[in-house]
Amino acid sequence: MKYNEGQQGFSEEALRSATFGRDVLACETHFFTHGGAPHLTLVLQLADASGFDGDRPFKPRDLNAPNPEDALPEELRGVYRDLKKWRNDKAKAEGRPAYAIARNTQLAELVAKAPKTKAGIKEIEGFGESFVERYGDEVLGLLAQVNVPAAPNEGELPL
Repeated sequence: MKYNEGQQGFSEEALRSATFGRDVLACETHFFTHGGAPHLTLVLQLADASGFDGDRPFKPRDLNAPNPEDALPEELRGVYRDLKKWRNDKAKAEGRPAYAIARNTQLAELVAKAPKTKAGIKEIEGFGESFVERYGDEVLGLLAQVNVPAAPNEGELPL
């Protein structure tokens, strides 16, 4: 993009057009001068608009989709927000999109089911061995805040 003297900056029109409806996965910037005018080059890694992002299906985010947090009881929403913050921080540190670690709906299901073991995490759709190996201990630590009443033993009646 060539520096626009009238705007005192770079036009964002081409950038908006190229990224419309797609997630930016990574960005590199390069400034240079050509013919005495400043230029900016952006190298973007975008989620593929054809329907796939690597091996993961891609669909644009539905801005009208319900917020998974709304389906949780009020007393569990803080744990959901803690998990979401943990996931976002982890994604930023690893240079990955947050959804590549866990989707919001998966985080809400983790909170709702509050598994106590790594095997319990794997029972939730979308979490496999790789997720559990990388993040299982941290997730279990965050879920330890959730107090789910234990199921009665067989033959016992709940109080």
